[in-house]
Amino acid sequence: MIHSLSGGTIKDIGFYNFAKVEFETGEIKFYIYNISLQVGDEVEVPVGKFNKPTKAKVLELRQNISSRLAPFPIKQMKEIIKKI
Repeated sequence: MIHSLSGGTIKDIGFYNFAKVEFETGEIKFYIYNISLQVGDEVEVPVGKFNKPTKAKVLELRQNISSRLAPFPIKQMKEIIKKI
């Protein structure tokens, strides 16, 4: 952790890779990924309360982005299950 000058601590800033994916329905969401991907790849991602595996297409990739600049709150994001 990083210590602030006022005596407290500042949260560690994490860095993540994000994939913007589109579902067959046209809905678009962001997911965290830790596998080798390219724009256009088809992936399986968890969707909904029960994390139903669903097919989606990668539209955009963002790499090594600070958690402070994430396109969506990190605690609410899910990870890509696998590349199809």
